[in-house]
Amino acid sequence: MEHPEDAPSITLEDVQSEADAVRYLNVHFGRVDALEKAPEHVRALRLYLRRLDVELASQVRVQLRARQEAVEALREARQRASMLTEALGVLGPAAGESGGALRGITDDLQGLAEARSNLLRASSQIRELVRAARAVSECEASERAEDWSAAVSPVETGRAALEQLAPVAHLPRIRKLQQVFEAVQKRLAAKVLQCLAEGAPRYSPSALQAACGLADALGESVSTAVAQQFVQARVKAYEQVFAATDTDLTPIETFERSFAWFRRDLRAYDEHWTDVFPAAWRVQLLLSEQLCDALRRIVHRDLEQGKVDVAQLLRALQATHEFEAELRRRLGAPLPWSLSTVFEPYMGAYVSLENERLREALEKALASETWRVDDSVLRRAAAAPVPDESFVFASAKELFLEIKRCMKRCSALTTSQTYFNLHKVFKRHLRRYAEALEDPLRQARLRDKSAVVTTAPHTAAHRLAQQPAVERICSVLVTADYCAKTTEQLAEAMRHSIDRAFADNIRMREERDEYHALAGRCVKALVDVAGESAIEPALTRMRAVNWSACTAVGDVSAYTTALEAALQALVERVAGRVSTLYFRYFMDKLAATFVSRYIDALFSCSRLGNAGVQQLLLDTQYLKDAMLRLPQRRAGDSTAIDATADPMIARYQQHVREDMGRAEAMLKVLLAPEANLLEAFEALVPDAQPDELRHLLEWKGVAAVPAARWALQYALRGGDEEVVERAREEVARAERREREQREGAGGVGAGSGKRASGPSITVPHTEPTTTTATTAPTPAAEVRAFFNHIGERLREARIGDRIEATLDAVQRRRYEST
Repeated sequence: MEHPEDAPSITLEDVQSEADAVRYLNVHFGRVDALEKAPEHVRALRLYLRRLDVELASQVRVQLRARQEAVEALREARQRASMLTEALGVLGPAAGESGGALRGITDDLQGLAEARSNLLRASSQIRELVRAARAVSECEASERAEDWSAAVSPVETGRAALEQLAPVAHLPRIRKLQQVFEAVQKRLAAKVLQCLAEGAPRYSPSALQAACGLADALGESVSTAVAQQFVQARVKAYEQVFAATDTDLTPIETFERSFAWFRRDLRAYDEHWTDVFPAAWRVQLLLSEQLCDALRRIVHRDLEQGKVDVAQLLRALQATHEFEAELRRRLGAPLPWSLSTVFEPYMGAYVSLENERLREALEKALASETWRVDDSVLRRAAAAPVPDESFVFASAKELFLEIKRCMKRCSALTTSQTYFNLHKVFKRHLRRYAEALEDPLRQARLRDKSAVVTTAPHTAAHRLAQQPAVERICSVLVTADYCAKTTEQLAEAMRHSIDRAFADNIRMREERDEYHALAGRCVKALVDVAGESAIEPALTRMRAVNWSACTAVGDVSAYTTALEAALQALVERVAGRVSTLYFRYFMDKLAATFVSRYIDALFSCSRLGNAGVQQLLLDTQYLKDAMLRLPQRRAGDSTAIDATADPMIARYQQHVREDMGRAEAMLKVLLAPEANLLEAFEALVPDAQPDELRHLLEWKGVAAVPAARWALQYALRGGDEEVVERAREEVARAERREREQREGAGGVGAGSGKRASGPSITVPHTEPTTTTATTAPTPAAEVRAFFNHIGERLREARIGDRIEATLDAVQRRRYEST
């Protein structure tokens, strides 16, 4: 038998990984020559099995011993738990007995503690009673000796002791002691008051200081009485001199001499009484306040009797401010009162004086105002990178400069009711100046109309005559904008400088809005100038063209280039003078006016042929591009504003494209063949009403009845019953008018020889319509007459101007927010 060391090595992992017998044989005996080692391999396996049996037997013995030990430990734990239960059963009754004994001891100790506490309290109260009695005795001794410094400590001790005895104050002895102490305090307070009333030379400063210390110890009521006694003596001395009604002093002399008196009194206080009175009493402040109250009563009497004029009033007020500033420096703190407020009810004369100054300054400024800007200013403004305030009228700057001076004068005197009343004066003069600015605006508009009448349009003389009107309107606009901004700044400055009680009532919104409304009217005036001097002459030339005689389409018409040149010149002048905000507003209004007038002019061109329509379409496209190029940064700049950088200009261009695009669409509809007329109208003019198609056909020259039937056909395609019904009513009205015209011309036979002018269009067949023979006014005519009547009444009340001003303000705020 071989030793195990000579056998092959076999482990548990080998056996586990080779559990497959076939795989195990293929691994270890894959070749025939490997079978020679099979006996050795079998011996190794047997040896491994014997070793495994030994290890298993050892582990089983270990587990058996561990089980026996666990059983023994569990048995021992049960025995100990049983013993502990028995011990607890014995200890429970013993603990109950011990608790009862402890409670008995505690009850005995609690009684002893209460007795000890009562003894301690009684001992403390006895000590306090002894202290109080000793303090009363010492106070009486000090009273007899008039030793005020020695009485301070007993008074404080007695007051503290009696406070401790408050719980037993009902006891007769203590109540009697308290009564005695109060009587002693009253006698001491009376003697202190007498001592300070007599003062020097009977009592030395140290004695007076000791008396004040005793008054402070006796309580706040005594110290207040002492201070009031001293102050009232000084006030009485002052009133004996100045309160007489038969005095020959003027009010300003009364003020000046009173302030000199006050200064002497305060210096005397600094010299003799500063060390006498405790600083906590603030006697100097009390003396100043009551002296000023006495002066206030005297001033009220004199002012109510009308003894003072405005000059003396202002002089006295100025002296009062100087004295109050001196008091603040002396006391080192703000004054809790104000002497200058005594003048507020009597400052109406001052407000009237400032009102008169402003009125004279405004009249002088308006009298010297030429309502024009010098050429040097124009050249300087033209060289500026952006429009500035060079075009503001000098009178506006002079008005606000005078207002600023008035504010400075008033704020140096008062910032309360008088300052608030002065702001009402400012509002009145601001409204007056706004009314004055209306005159140059009206003159400029009248001058522009006369220039249009007396000069030929689109000539050098016409443009020269137009320039002063544009410049003046722009100057009025810039001035109104300047006044609106400065008015808002003025209100804000007054709110910051006026007393807080009046700040919320400072409002100049109406005046600011009035200037904004004036600026809006200036923009409309500029648009009117453009309409009368540039747009309307060109459109008059457009209407004068015989478009039916046009046989071929050439270059753009002459009136379009002339219109572009005139508008470009006007826009350049406006852009170089007004702010960006109002320039945008002007461009929006100009575009709306131009598109409206141009479309009206288009519809006034009758008997259009295809060539004429094509020429008008070319002109319309050219004018649309010209309007898109029109916005410029400033005069002389040929580069248009980048619409992507300016959303307001982008919006303007969008409106121009939409409105002019609608005119282009209507012209393209006229060029559409008859078979595709409705399809072209639907495609080019979406969401249109049948009336628009009817007007379009009548514009081309189609008779009223065929045009109405085409409109009915278009309504039937939409399917809206209400729209179809209105179209049928229109057909009935057209047929009735045509029949009345034939009858008025001499019967049906006379009218049958006439044909509608314009191109021939086959009318689509529609269902028969009923006609009415009545000639009574139609409901539409009655409604139109009613609205015309209302319009006349609104024009008389100028409601339209107010509504436009409100809409302009809303649009301007939208621009500002953008």
